[in-house]
Amino acid sequence: MSIKLTITAIFITLASLAQLPEITMQQCYDNSVSDIPAGICETESGYAVLTEVYNATGTPGFHALRDFHIRFVDTLGNTLFEKCYGGSKSEYPKKILKTGDGNFLLFGKTNSVDGDLPGNIWGYNDLCIIKINQNGDIIFSKTYGSTGDDSPGSIILLPDGGFMFCGTIYGDGGDVANYYGDGDMWICKCDQNGNIVSQMTFGDDKEDKCNDILLNDGNIIVGGAKFIKQSLVTMYGARLFETDFQGNILWDSFIPDSVSNHLDSSIEALSILKTTDGYMTLCSSVGGTDYNMLLKTDNQGQLEWKKKYGTYGGYAAPAYITQLDDGNYLLLGCDSKAPCNHALPSQSTTDIWLAELATDGDIILQQCYGGYGDENLNLNCVIKKSDYHYVIAGDSDSDNSGDVTCENDDRNVWLVEMQRCPGYEPGVPDIPSGPDTVYSANHPQITFTIEPPQNAWTFNWKMEPDTAGELTGYGLYAEVDWAPDFSGTVQLFAQSVNYCGESQWSEPKTVSVFNTIGTDEYNTNEVSLKVYPNPSNGDFIIESALLNGKFNVKIYDITGNMVVNEFLQSNRLKTNLQDGIYFVKIIDGENVYLRKIVIENK
Repeated sequence: MSIKLTITAIFITLASLAQLPEITMQQCYDNSVSDIPAGICETESGYAVLTEVYNATGTPGFHALRDFHIRFVDTLGNTLFEKCYGGSKSEYPKKILKTGDGNFLLFGKTNSVDGDLPGNIWGYNDLCIIKINQNGDIIFSKTYGSTGDDSPGSIILLPDGGFMFCGTIYGDGGDVANYYGDGDMWICKCDQNGNIVSQMTFGDDKEDKCNDILLNDGNIIVGGAKFIKQSLVTMYGARLFETDFQGNILWDSFIPDSVSNHLDSSIEALSILKTTDGYMTLCSSVGGTDYNMLLKTDNQGQLEWKKKYGTYGGYAAPAYITQLDDGNYLLLGCDSKAPCNHALPSQSTTDIWLAELATDGDIILQQCYGGYGDENLNLNCVIKKSDYHYVIAGDSDSDNSGDVTCENDDRNVWLVEMQRCPGYEPGVPDIPSGPDTVYSANHPQITFTIEPPQNAWTFNWKMEPDTAGELTGYGLYAEVDWAPDFSGTVQLFAQSVNYCGESQWSEPKTVSVFNTIGTDEYNTNEVSLKVYPNPSNGDFIIESALLNGKFNVKIYDITGNMVVNEFLQSNRLKTNLQDGIYFVKIIDGENVYLRKIVIENK
């Protein structure tokens, strides 16, 4: 594998389907001398990418040596803003979480006692949590740990609004109540302000490492590693156990490697997935070669099967595992010798590696993403939106080769969107809704609507004959400006679209159009309903004598996404919508009213 001195980050959006994914969009960033991805999460407007930056002197707010760095981007990967957090020494981020109150927790470790940190640490490195809001402002920063060199594992949110984290402590004292020696698993429960509520320590006089935790029916599943030494054999084995909140262990499973010709080979449980019938544990395997490795256990941690993915003498590292709706699994990591690798002959570079696995762990299909350089993917750097949509943050140093369109000498941030079909085809819309009869002298402009079908991203509309007027589509809505001289029968059709293609056209909505004044199904009461001011800054008055008691207000953007769904008893609605055109659907019993509004924030 080629070695370079500088690293930044790679950022991928992947829409997963039933065959090999294709890249549909990518965008590159160049931030600093070194960006190592540590986590990613969703925001209201896109994603937040957490990285470790090194010597990032041109980055806003950079302190010294290594910092936490966060980049907020929109769904197209455009940078909204970025910030650094740290002190005069080094910070090493591990994970980012979005909290229930819309803020963010940045989890890692530090040895700084100044800058954005609270001003004290117990040992060489302490665990560190910085809570920030959506603008990147610090709400609190805290350190936790022992008098030793502590290492972060993982952090999760709790139903009461607090959080729980785990790590490995290498000393006593400080915040630690119990220490057994040579490295212990340490789990802390905190309130929403970061104050320790309770803690547990697990271990013995040999090293125990905590890498991941998850909640399970009021208990905690813990994953990590245990060091053993028997005669000439020294190794780490994967440890998986369940405990209650009082520290009582309900079951405990230790799974060593079984490579007979490498007695010093070791495995560590890195990440735990709750499956439909037990647990899937993502492991690292080291000993002669590095592997992507999976352990499938039942609900009591008993091993059912163990699989390694990789080639002897190569480099591979696991990053993410999820179970799909059909029971299969999707595994993501990196591999230097996968058959799909983009390395040039005589080179050994690493690609991001994706595999779909059967329920027994056998590979169904696999794909690599990268160029002629190295691409890597770390833990906590994948968002699953659905079986068909993932967001991935990694790192790359490829220079405009293979899948990579970045032109760079060092590792750069890489934003990629991918789709794979079939399996994600857009659903066919139902027949559009709207009046059956129109007197265009009464209503020269009419709105028609559809309900959002499955997997639809955007929509097409058509009208036959097209001489009946001017048709303008706004996602789930379409407006027809009738031609003054047209009279006859019109058919309107809708079609949904995503990257996999276009759906069939809907069944037609048939409308009888008369270019005279007449009595149609639009009554005068509907005409009297007003939504104003229009344009507005998002604060509306809905005025009609017909609205009695509680009524439902739904607002859609022009792509058909519902952005507001509220039940009102007053005539005032406050929103925080961005500038643009929206459609308001007001539902009062069996009566439905449609209005178009414009948002202009000043």
